[in-house]
Amino acid sequence: MLLDAADRISGTGDVPLQRRLFARVEAAARRAGHGAVPDA
Repeated sequence: MLLDAADRISGTGDVPLQRRLFARVEAAARRAGHGAVPDA
């Protein structure tokens, strides 16, 4: 899913997809204890 999303974003600049992808990555980062990174 990640590679497909990155490919589509780089080809089209799909902003809604960028937002959805960021939300998933942010949630995973927070679960892994890296909440300070997206907060910075």
